[in-house]
Amino acid sequence: MKMRFNLGLAVFLGIMLLSSFVVGGCAEPAPTPAPVPTPAPAPAPPEPPPKPVTLRLASALPPVDIVVGKLQEMADRFNARTNGQYIIEVHAGGSLCSMEETFDMLRAGAIDMAESPIEYQTGDDVRFAAVTLPFLVDSLEANIEFLRLINESLFDDIIAEKFNAMPVIVLSTGIHTYCGATKPVETLEDWSGLLVWVANAAEADTVEALDAAPVPLPFFEGYPAIEKGIVDAGVGVNPTGVWNFHWYEAIRYITVANMFATSGYVYINLDVYDAMPGDIQDILLEECQWCENELQEYLTQYAEDALVGLEDAGVEVYYLPEAERARWIEASQSVIDDFFAQIGEADAQKILDAAEEANQ
Repeated sequence: MKMRFNLGLAVFLGIMLLSSFVVGGCAEPAPTPAPVPTPAPAPAPPEPPPKPVTLRLASALPPVDIVVGKLQEMADRFNARTNGQYIIEVHAGGSLCSMEETFDMLRAGAIDMAESPIEYQTGDDVRFAAVTLPFLVDSLEANIEFLRLINESLFDDIIAEKFNAMPVIVLSTGIHTYCGATKPVETLEDWSGLLVWVANAAEADTVEALDAAPVPLPFFEGYPAIEKGIVDAGVGVNPTGVWNFHWYEAIRYITVANMFATSGYVYINLDVYDAMPGDIQDILLEECQWCENELQEYLTQYAEDALVGLEDAGVEVYYLPEAERARWIEASQSVIDDFFAQIGEADAQKILDAAEEANQ
């Protein structure tokens, strides 16, 4: 009995075990887990915009000067049109260089652009003194035209070949004449014995030919010398400057004689200009032309307004008669003759031709 029970249990367990194998073998396999997708790489950060090319424009004029203000307007207009590719920064007050250092700094690439009258560069090339030859032009309008003509025939080539630069703005700031503190000058004889501030060699030679004593001084040292009584007068300035800088507090006598032409130039280093894309060059030249037109129109009117303002301020303004001016021209003719002998016949003829055409 016991044996039969054990045998039956064994048979039962065997059937159960076999059933488990059959069921297990027929069951569907467990699903394979889906692969985890690889995350997409993070997008690369956008490229930063290229840094603008900064052009430093140097001027020795004070920040409040009319010319500096208009140059800043020109720079703002240029900067807005270049979409951040180029920026002009105006540095006034001589913070980067003096007037006399302009061409050395431009040629070396220490500055990119500069404002300075070309007659202040005669230490670099004596031919620039042509602008200030005595009585070369008869009026402000002739002064403006002379600069245009002499640039085309002579100055542009000198500036490019010797100083690696080119003018982008050219204008006249008004004609230099006698501006005195101690006495009026109305005749040739009135010059005798005066100590006169001059801005360049041509003015010095002229003052000496007129029987006065020249005292060469940098532009912004001239008026303090007049104010302190170190010199009696100056010819390195024009009535516009006297009015603009309020120098009439010491300068009380002005003789309008159209003695020495003046200039106002803005230059750019040629390497800097040549590296510009064509469209940026076009923008620069367009904005510089706008600035030149605006300034020349303003300064031409300002020259007239300044004389009126000076007279209202009590300055004695004397308009030299043509007959007396002819005496001054004759007395200073040796200055022109000596200058032309120094520079050679070919360049002298270019200057004479430009002056003759400008005065027509």
